[in-house]
Amino acid sequence: MVQCFKGNGLVIESSLLKSDVILLSASFKWGEAGVPGNDWKDLVMEATTEVLKLGSSPLALLFQALLHYVTKMAARETRRLLERLVYVSSDDFPVTVMQVASWYLLRHLHAKNDQELVNVLLQHAKMNGNQRLLEFYTALTSSSS
Repeated sequence: MVQCFKGNGLVIESSLLKSDVILLSASFKWGEAGVPGNDWKDLVMEATTEVLKLGSSPLALLFQALLHYVTKMAARETRRLLERLVYVSSDDFPVTVMQVASWYLLRHLHAKNDQELVNVLLQHAKMNGNQRLLEFYTALTSSSS
């Protein structure tokens, strides 16, 4: 849990991000069910923007990228947001954030049939020891054959 004001015990950032998790998980379900309305999108964007105003937050950036993935999966900006999280120094972002972003970037590139960028991503995964992504790619390609 991240605390913005440790002395006061306030957990503003954590609370905003927890609300994002709830809204984002609901958005996946709503998107699949075709539920109309954009309120949830606005709430996720507002909460993550507020967190980013407080300072750097890889998790907030991931939520924004996933929001874009859910709402505009095929958009070029979706790829850019995910790439910003994948192709960074491992010291800058938690490994989990990078791995989740890698997984969604692979799904995005696979759906767009962009084998050149898939190969770049897989090479990056090999260099960084991201065995899970390599296994996911094998499963993804075998299921689409």
